[in-house]
Amino acid sequence: MKNISPEWFYEAILLKYPSVVFKYRSWFENVKTDVIPNGNDMIKLKQWQIALMLHAQIKAEQQQQQQQQQEPSNEK
Repeated sequence: MKNISPEWFYEAILLKYPSVVFKYRSWFENVKTDVIPNGNDMIKLKQWQIALMLHAQIKAEQQQQQQQQQEPSNEK
């Protein structure tokens, strides 16, 4: 990625197209969501934003799975 800046990549691609992030979620597995990064490092801040988005998506998927598992037992 010599011709494009990392800031542009995060802003123009990853934050605008969440499907890319969800497909390559392993890129952000090691980003801690419980600590806000230093505001001077824009790349770390963007990584943190993306990690928060992934965390919310994973939580929503888990809740949906739990609801689907509970529905058949509620019908009896």
